[in-house]
Amino acid sequence: MVRSVASAQTIGAELVDKLVWSECRRVPDAAADSFHVDSQDLQKDRLDGWLAGLWGTLMFRGPWLMALIFVSLESIAWILTGDGFFGNLTGGVVESLRLDTAVPMWRHMLSGSLMWALGAFQCLGKSFRHGQLAWLHRMSGRLLLLLWFFIVGPTAAYLSLFCGTGPSNAHVSMTIFALVSMDTTLFAYYYFWRGLLVAYRRERGADSLALHGQAMQAALAWTMTILIQRPIQLCVIILRKSLLLLSAALPATWIGTSRTAESVALNVLDHHVGLSVTTAWFGCILLAMIDGPRSKLMMQAFPLDEVTAQELFGSTKAHFAELLFWRLRVPVYLLLRAMVTDVWTVDPNPVPPGWI
Repeated sequence: MVRSVASAQTIGAELVDKLVWSECRRVPDAAADSFHVDSQDLQKDRLDGWLAGLWGTLMFRGPWLMALIFVSLESIAWILTGDGFFGNLTGGVVESLRLDTAVPMWRHMLSGSLMWALGAFQCLGKSFRHGQLAWLHRMSGRLLLLLWFFIVGPTAAYLSLFCGTGPSNAHVSMTIFALVSMDTTLFAYYYFWRGLLVAYRRERGADSLALHGQAMQAALAWTMTILIQRPIQLCVIILRKSLLLLSAALPATWIGTSRTAESVALNVLDHHVGLSVTTAWFGCILLAMIDGPRSKLMMQAFPLDEVTAQELFGSTKAHFAELLFWRLRVPVYLLLRAMVTDVWTVDPNPVPPGWI
């Protein structure tokens, strides 16, 4: 037992030395640390696909300002009320820290906020990518990946799979939400992993770092789709509340209009349905990519020549096993969802009575 503990400690010390302290002692490598956004030598690896504009914005402050506002609202709401911003807006029925998923939820929120902060440093801290302080860029990138692979990613998958159906038992809507959310998580995992391999292998030397940066931007973009969804969800919540107030304010002689407004608010604009619809309208694009990153639509979004495709994907052509994996992912999602809902008969994250 003592020998096993000592061996584990030795392995742990070697791992920390390789991942952490070796970076502090490392002599800066001009070829490895020379990645500049404006470098003409690396322009050939810059994306020109239909998602290039979205992913390219991560190199500017706009998306990160949106992330800061979102995280600040959630943090302030949690400090003041013990629940998140959207948990409060929905009365604790959606994305709430008062549900059974509270523990994985706060872990996801905390680690995700830190991961985004590191992502902002990676994308905006251009001066730290080379020279004497380049080790800060590499270390922050490794910490970002550790957070995603072991905390943010797993909790995202868990929360996606175990999302509740609400008082209206919106199994269809929330199944769609689960599929889209799990697929977004899988795509983020894929691009983080492939981007890591590109940087580790550096098959084309410094040129590989441009492709690495694009893969990391793509992965971060998948984690930040919530910044597109949340404002739309907020509009739906405001519309729902407005209809309920209108229903209550209408005179008794307008009972038909009053009941119609209330019915639309409680059923069509149900909080769970609203969450699903505002996620699925753009997320279903991923589900339509049956071959995953090799799909025609995705290849147009992330155009690569044979050399860069070989480096990013590991091969110029997709193998049978790779295609099988991506084509079976949606059936696997459905199978997992069927398991946690007992074939769509049980709410996996029920709202306590009286919260509606």
